[in-house]
Amino acid sequence: MRYAVTIENLPFLKNDSLNLSSKTKKYFDLMQATADMTIDVNRRDYASAVVNGSFVISSIFDTTKRQG
Repeated sequence: MRYAVTIENLPFLKNDSLNLSSKTKKYFDLMQATADMTIDVNRRDYASAVVNGSFVISSIFDTTKRQG
């Protein structure tokens, strides 16, 4: 999915109005942290799972990071 948003780099779509990478970055970071947290729990690396969980929770519920 992360690779799919690079479609904006194709020569015939060179247009700054798309900005797909910057618009989707926060969602991909959230999905990556969730996947990493799952792997951490499976490997019993609970300290890392807590760090990833903290990132996920703060990303979803922290209203100071929201724009607009």
